[in-house]
Amino acid sequence: GSGHKRRSRCAAPPEGQLAKAKAVTTLCARSELAALRPFLAHFLARQVPRRLAQASPEELGVLLKVLEAISLTPSGAEVYLHQCLQPALLLCMSPALGRT
Repeated sequence: GSGHKRRSRCAAPPEGQLAKAKAVTTLCARSELAALRPFLAHFLARQVPRRLAQASPEELGVLLKVLEAISLTPSGAEVYLHQCLQPALLLCMSPALGRT
């Protein structure tokens, strides 16, 4: 080992964006908003590929956190999970996200 810590391709948002990402993911995970998750999944499935080239690494990190929050809910995600996989994979493979 060179002593350097290896960065994950799916890096967490920087400290400045961490609070915003936590607020968004907490909101997405609320049970009162469960009926909106399939629509959010559909929206993200269409928007993430469009945003990859223009979005900042911080924005891409927040998008990934939102996908994570709606995909890992205790129940109901099986209805829209297939819509979350492609954008999550695109985000994880994005060179911009790996730079955060």
